[in-house]
This record gives sequence, structure tokens and C-alpha cells, in this order.
Amino acid sequence: MVDAPRSHATTPQPASPDVTAPVRYQPSANVVFRSVGEDVVMLDLENGTYFSLNETGSQIWVRLCSGQTPDQVVQAIADAYETDRDTVATDVQDTVRRLVDAGLLQPASA
Repeated sequence: MVDAPRSHATTPQPASPDVTAPVRYQPSANVVFRSVGEDVVMLDLENGTYFSLNETGSQIWVRLCSGQTPDQVVQAIADAYETDRDTVATDVQDTVRRLVDAGLLQPASA
């Protein structure tokens, strides 16, 4: 869902975010983004790196940036596509982890 530069270094994967936790996220301060059709493109202003999200990743991004918790995003996407909630939860969890790891998304300040 996130097209990001890859490193060849082997590093331990951080724990994936708990999609059931009531955490809200926001774009990092150094990130600008725009919708392009059904996709979202983002630019990290600190390092000039572009990222893109496909349609599903874009829905996750837009919902998170509008203040929904990951669990609310899971429910909305599962309902909209009449898809298995566990599968959607795995995809949302993976997408949130990748966005946070890439420095594009951060927990919202209270």
C-alpha cells in the first residue's frame, strides 16, 4: 500500500500498532500530501522523498487524517467492501506501521 524506498540493511521490525487501541494519528509536520484520482501522493519535505498510496492505502490515510482511530478505519472499510474484518485489520495495521516507520504519520497530540 505504501511505495517507499527500501533499505538493504537488516533491522528488527518494530511492533505493529494495535488497531484496537484508541490512538488517533496525524500527518507528520514535514509531510504534504494531495489526492490524485483515487490515490494519495506525499512528499517528505525534510528529505525530498515522494511516496504514493494506492486506492485502499489512500482510504486508510484519509480516514486516519480525518481523526478516525485505526479500529474505526477497519470497521468502515470492512463494511464498505463487505470484507472479513480480520483481513482488513491486518492490512490497516501493516499500513499504519509502514506510514509511521517512513515518518509520514505520527500519533496525534492530545
